[in-house]
Amino acid sequence: MEQKKESKPEQAPKKEAQDYVNQLKRLQAEFENYQKRVEKERKKVSENATDQLIVKLLNIIDDFERALIQLKQTPETAEQSQGVQMIYNNLLKILQSEGVKVIEATGQKADPYKHEVINQMASEKEEGTVVQELQKGYARQDRVLRYSKVMVAKKNGGK
Repeated sequence: MEQKKESKPEQAPKKEAQDYVNQLKRLQAEFENYQKRVEKERKKVSENATDQLIVKLLNIIDDFERALIQLKQTPETAEQSQGVQMIYNNLLKILQSEGVKVIEATGQKADPYKHEVINQMASEKEEGTVVQELQKGYARQDRVLRYSKVMVAKKNGGK
């Protein structure tokens, strides 16, 4: 019986040490998971902030496009048109480097995940086909930043 009593006290420190090792391993795994979760959340917050800034810049892109149309219609403003075009192109390059792409609309079948249908108009094209884009839509990394505002074809009433 004495041997059993002696063996228990010898095993107790080993078992206690093993418990501490196991607890340490669990804590280390929990901490690694925490670090991964925090990094993922930080990345998501950063992407959302970038998306919000890009959405604000899209209105400036629209203004540049309208200004270029007006400048090109007036022959006296050819030099100003070139300067504005250069600034516009640089802004587009920056947006493209961030993964921003124009959503194709005209001639496409209206897609509720990409297009916001504003109105319908009679057309010879297939019903539901985008016949006019009223405002360009943009996407970044498979997320829509702004939906394309479009008019779609509808069947002619008399045909």
